[in-house]
Amino acid sequence: MILAVDDETRYLQSYIDELQYSGFETTVCQDVDSAAEFLSREGGTLQLCILDIMIPPGALFRGQDTRQGRRTGFLFFDYIRKSWPALPVVILTNVSSADVESKFGNLERCWWFRKDQCLPFEFAEHVRELLR
Repeated sequence: MILAVDDETRYLQSYIDELQYSGFETTVCQDVDSAAEFLSREGGTLQLCILDIMIPPGALFRGQDTRQGRRTGFLFFDYIRKSWPALPVVILTNVSSADVESKFGNLERCWWFRKDQCLPFEFAEHVRELLR
């Protein structure tokens, strides 16, 4: 099973459709709070988490510097790594910055793709290769 965390599902839907067409069971959470609840229940059965960077902080990160949601994905990635260190994570975002590359560029079990540079069928192929 794959968990995708993205508050703007209209931009994610074609990627999810392609993953499901490729045989992957996929669940989408539109906020970090519901994603954290899902991980608490299903974290041990997940094959992969797909994570956007810009997500509203929700209650999980209330009071922390998310820069109005622009860094929530960074914090949620750290949350995942703390509790599920072996879970592979793919960052799928439109954010293009040195921060993103420096944070995720060289981590184990972590890959990042820009939506504007990776078509849904290409992304599904990448996921198949990553999960082999």
